[in-house]
Amino acid sequence: MKKLIYSLMLALPVALNAQKEIPLSSTIQKVTVFFQGAQMDHYRSVELQPGRQEVVFQKLTDFVDPNTVQVKAKGSLTIISVKTRKNFEDMKITNEEVNALNDQKKKLEKRDLNLRDEYEILLFDKDLILKNRELKGTDLGLKVSELKEAYAFMHEKLNAITIRQSAIKEELEGLNKDMNRIEQEIVSRRNKPVTNYTEIIVEIDVDKQTKGEFFFSYITPRASWKPYYDMRSNGIGDPVRLEAKALVTQSTGISWDNVDLVLSTNDPYENSAEPILNPWYLNYNNYPQQRTVASRQCEENITQQRAM
Repeated sequence: MKKLIYSLMLALPVALNAQKEIPLSSTIQKVTVFFQGAQMDHYRSVELQPGRQEVVFQKLTDFVDPNTVQVKAKGSLTIISVKTRKNFEDMKITNEEVNALNDQKKKLEKRDLNLRDEYEILLFDKDLILKNRELKGTDLGLKVSELKEAYAFMHEKLNAITIRQSAIKEELEGLNKDMNRIEQEIVSRRNKPVTNYTEIIVEIDVDKQTKGEFFFSYITPRASWKPYYDMRSNGIGDPVRLEAKALVTQSTGISWDNVDLVLSTNDPYENSAEPILNPWYLNYNNYPQQRTVASRQCEENITQQRAM
């Protein structure tokens, strides 16, 4: 009993510390395209309740440099941590859809088998009736009235069997078409390319109910631009007009419709590395200077001695 209570006490803090995830989509406001790479700026506002929680920005391009993610927020909240993760939700959805289609196919196959078994039973009943159709009325056998009733019964039964057989054939044809359609759909779903996404998870601590505004950006390598020029002139002697244009390409998997597009010649990674400062050593000439005054005194003493 003590072991059970101890295990429950250990599991309780884990449940209490579990944080709520708030899945959000975001709008691309601005894209700055470099010669190689692009910076994508997103925005999203949301009403937040007090407490510690995680805001998950979904459906971002799969090609995000996690070292370049920057998040800013406005409101009565504090950003605790920022991290990224891959989202394979599309693959999960595809598998669920394929499993659902397989379940439908199994139901149709079971119905197909039941109808075929029923058709075989009807064939047996029909063969049995046809084998006993030779009925004759005699003095010791059946009466005419009984004979008429027997023939009416066989006619009614054969008619019902034939109608049911026709209905079964028609239903089997429909089932066959449905099973072929589901099989083709399963093949197409399995061959469907799965798009993976990146998610940015922002752990926040909200002081009070507030409207949180999130501004976040990141750099993706799947974009570039290069300049090219058109020269136009109406003829010889006329001025030449030079038109500067830009060829922008991107393969991020995310649409850039209605965004503020900026072309830049900067290198986004130019200042990403800390510079290395090499020390400079200054050397000074510290040789002692000659004392000319002392030497002059020595020369004067020698001159005086010679004079004496």
